[in-house]
Amino acid sequence: FFFKQKTAYEIVDCDWSSDVCSSDLLNEGRIDIAINIRDEHQEADTDSRLGVVDTYLVGKAGDPRLKAGGVKFTELDGLPIILTPQPTGLHRTIARIATRLGVTLNPVIETDTFALHLDLAAKGLGYAILWPQAIEDDVRQGRLASAPLIEPRIVRSLTIGTSVRQSPSRAVRHINVLVSELVSELASDRKSTRLNSSHSQQSRMPSSA
Repeated sequence: FFFKQKTAYEIVDCDWSSDVCSSDLLNEGRIDIAINIRDEHQEADTDSRLGVVDTYLVGKAGDPRLKAGGVKFTELDGLPIILTPQPTGLHRTIARIATRLGVTLNPVIETDTFALHLDLAAKGLGYAILWPQAIEDDVRQGRLASAPLIEPRIVRSLTIGTSVRQSPSRAVRHINVLVSELVSELASDRKSTRLNSSHSQQSRMPSSA
């Protein structure tokens, strides 16, 4: 998500998975606001954290590997995976953990095109590695299946950044506040949904005699 003020407001939803690209655009003043998902230790000085997101393995609907509730990182060994290209933070993080655990990564494609990650995963041509908010609708509609990566759990920061090339206008400050509030509301709604789902599952469990 990028925002650039011209003579009128313009909000552009870009199909970019590279946090490096958005940082460059902010530094160059070509955009005013960018929302990124970054490694926690790679947040820029101009970033404000909006929340944190987990990292999920994503594949076609019905994939038995994604039904156990969590996928250990070591289970990625040799799996066909779809990655963002270097030098994105997620790619570096996955490569670093793989080296530490002795896991052999088998990327079938490296692409910045988010839609291609979803399409290839849905067709069973590889496993995407994404944040859960990006796939909620597809999982709910039965197009994709997903499970969190664990051991280790990969937690990333959801941040909003502004350009440092010039002082933000009133419009930019206003959009910044609106986007921050919206993301916070979405995060709260998602947490509430998880809690309600968990409560419903517990209610359906038979009581012990």
